[in-house]
Amino acid sequence: MLIITSDEELCLSLQRALIKADFTTETAASAIEGVAAAVESQPHCVICDLYLEDIEGTWVIAKLRSERSEIAMVPTLILGDAFDLDTALQGLRSGADVYLLKPITDKAIVHQVEALMRLVTRIRERRDSFLPPSSLGPLALRGDIEQLSVATVLMVIEMERRSGRLTITTGGDPEVRAAFMMAEGTFVESTLDGRPLELKRVVREVLGWTRGRFWFAPSSDPLAPNSRGTIGGVLLNVMRELDEEQR
Repeated sequence: MLIITSDEELCLSLQRALIKADFTTETAASAIEGVAAAVESQPHCVICDLYLEDIEGTWVIAKLRSERSEIAMVPTLILGDAFDLDTALQGLRSGADVYLLKPITDKAIVHQVEALMRLVTRIRERRDSFLPPSSLGPLALRGDIEQLSVATVLMVIEMERRSGRLTITTGGDPEVRAAFMMAEGTFVESTLDGRPLELKRVVREVLGWTRGRFWFAPSSDPLAPNSRGTIGGVLLNVMRELDEEQR
């Protein structure tokens, strides 16, 4: 676990809680130091304070997400001093997986870290269960939504930093079809039944589908990564909105 904070008391508190839960910890006191430590040591999880002595923690998360290595997919938690919607969304848009309000209890931080680690393990296991050997050439995915959820497929594409077109259909009559163009594991554009639509609207639509098919075709044309946010960040925001609406 890599802890990035300029607050010595917070750092010691997090270290004690995580070490007690059998995690190994490493610390960094600034944003620059934290990014360098993450790239070098490749931690299994990053816990980053929002307010650091040099640059805000959102920069740290965004910087890690832009790396062309496995560190780009490291699960991240960002800690804020005061909860408000704008601050929370800023943290999530940077690519953080979880936003937590300080002060945070030992039990809460350990449970959040463990939950993120289990999620990463599940995604990797699902990915490895259906990805073809690399010797088969460019990755082409296809399958059934009932066996592999849309959210999992999107996360696999992000983890593999793939470029190409993901098509999802509901089947049935009439058939509804959604498509996403991807560049290095980021969203570039989205359509629903051939019509360009706002990304979050299309993501909300397909997350509600429980039946249908999907297929991903790699692109041979160079596509520029988009700055609209990570796939994981978009998914998290949409799922939070859907959860709040259901409540």
